[in-house]
Order: sequence, then C-alpha cells, then structure tokens
Amino acid sequence: PIARPDEIGELIDGFNQVLALSRRREEALAESEARFRAFFEKNLAIMLLIQPDDGRIRDANLAAINYYGYDREALRHLHIFDLNTLSAEECFREMADATNERRNFFNFRHRRADGQVRDVEVYSTPVRINDVVTLFTIVHDVTDRKRIELALRDSEARYARVMDGTDEGFWEWDLVTQAVITSTRFETMLGYAPGEWVRSHENWLGHVHPDDVESSMLLFQQHLRGELPRYDNAFRMKTKYGQWIWIQSRGKVAARNAAGEPTLVAGTHTDITQQRMTEDARKTMSRDFVTLLEG
Repeated sequence: PIARPDEIGELIDGFNQVLALSRRREEALAESEARFRAFFEKNLAIMLLIQPDDGRIRDANLAAINYYGYDREALRHLHIFDLNTLSAEECFREMADATNERRNFFNFRHRRADGQVRDVEVYSTPVRINDVVTLFTIVHDVTDRKRIELALRDSEARYARVMDGTDEGFWEWDLVTQAVITSTRFETMLGYAPGEWVRSHENWLGHVHPDDVESSMLLFQQHLRGELPRYDNAFRMKTKYGQWIWIQSRGKVAARNAAGEPTLVAGTHTDITQQRMTEDARKTMSRDFVTLLEG
C-alpha cells in the first residue's frame, strides 16, 4: 500500500524528533565530558584514571605529572603496580574492591620517578568514560603527616615511660574528639591492669564520687575559661574493687585552636589517700583534745 502524504509527514516529523533528541544527548554528553576534562586537568589534587581490568593508567592530570615526575605519555604507558609498592596481585585485589564499591579508601606507598617512596591516601571510585568503566582515583601525599604522627607517638611513649617511673599518673583529654589517654600508673592507681581501664571521659567521670563531680567540673570549666591558671583539685575516685581513694588532679590547657578555644588538656593524678587519712586523723585528735579541755 502507498502511504498517504499526511502519514509520510508524520514519519518525517518523528524521524526529525529522534534526530534532535539524539543530537541533544550527544551535546549534553560532550558538555559533561568537557566539564569533567576541565575539572580533571586543572585540579590541584593528584588524579589518575586507571583501567581496572589490567591496571593501566589511562590518564593523569598535571598535578599527577608533577608529583610522580613522569611526563604524560610515560605515565600512560605505566600500570598502577609500577607506582604502588604492592605486588601486581595485591593491586588487582584492591582494584576489584574499588570497582565493586566494597571500598573506596586505601592507604598505599607509591614510588616516584626519582625512586622516593611516599605514603599516600587514595580515594578510588568507578566511573563510566566513553562507556568504559574506569577508576577515578585521587591521591593525597601523607608522608609528612605520618612522620609527625610517628614522632608524636614516640614522644608520648617516652613521656608515658617517664611517668610510669614516678608515683603519678598521666592523663590527656582531647576536647575535640573526646579521646582520652591515660598512663599505666593512672590505671593501676585505681586497681586496673594496664589496658583494662576504659579510656573515655564518661568512664573517668563515672568513677568520681557523686558528691565531688559538681565541684570538680566547676573548677575545670573555670580553668578552660581562663579564670584559673590551672586545674588543681582533690576528689574521690572509686577503684576497681569499690573502694574510694583520694586523688589530687592537676592539669592545664595544652593546645588551642585558631580562635583561641582550648582543644587539649593534660595533667597528672596523684594518690593522696594516705595524706588525707593522716590529716583527718590529726583533725579528729585536735577536736577530741579541744573537747577534753573544754570538758
């Protein structure tokens, strides 16, 4: 049968609409790819595009070129296990985790063109580029941070060993993260084996005698506000076995943020139970002596 003119017109209109839709999609895709390319190339963060099936580096931005010390063509001829100190087999395992979105954050060691091995944090997620699954990877060098953290841990360990050699317990309270560090002597003072004490402010406060909590917190807040040069207070704490001992706690703000707000407080605990018992006994004897004289 021969199509009527109106039917032919409808077919042509439909065909034109499909072509227009296809062109819009192509333009949108091209625009999207152009935006991604601009973002990728000009970003100051180190970025790589990695082929997950063979580990080949499909592309690298200028920051990556400057960081690794290879030119773009050289990087494109490398595989990620040429940079990563892990074996190829281990790299493929990690790429599989990233591709299947089981993980997207990794800690690696990468080797640069000059032979330097650097500690890096890697964020890697699968994206589709030209309909091919690719791992979009951002690399952060954390070598200096790791070195500082290691030096800090060594310093803390040395200080803890010094404190453990005295009769005082060391404590540190991070007011931002709420993390608490205590020395071995701090814990054994309360009858706990090393590592048995739960290092949290809530647990710490839960061991303070209920009658001493309010006054202790008041003095602590006064120091944080700058009203007292340091925190210095005596209060009772419960031991692991339910006994109450007297603690002399001294501390001071050790760090502040850019706004001047305290972020870290550190100090010591000293067991003064025997001293308090002696003082109480002396006071009792004095009262009894006065009573005897008055009688």
